[in-house]
Amino acid sequence: MIEIIRKMGITAPIDAVPALCLGTPDFSVFEMTGAYGTFANKGVWTEPIYWTRIEDKNGNILPGKCSAKSRSINEETAYLMLIFSKALFRFGTGARLRGSINLHSR
Repeated sequence: MIEIIRKMGITAPIDAVPALCLGTPDFSVFEMTGAYGTFANKGVWTEPIYWTRIEDKNGNILPGKCSAKSRSINEETAYLMLIFSKALFRFGTGARLRGSINLHSR
């Protein structure tokens, strides 16, 4: 599990303990953004960036930082994780939150 977590851009210290699957380690929002983005990117981890582009006063786009990318998990696994996450939000622990903010899923 730790090997997969590392492939998804997490660099924080991780203890190899059974409770790992419960979310015991501390990860930054930056790392979690990249890790969760892997599912939406069909299994390809892309390093998050803080901006999409920078323009000068004339509208010229200045060169920016390119994101690093790597295959972390296969596309099928990423798709299944998206399906599981959607089901969790609809019927699992996320259902109560969805109801409290009057958010209707499609």
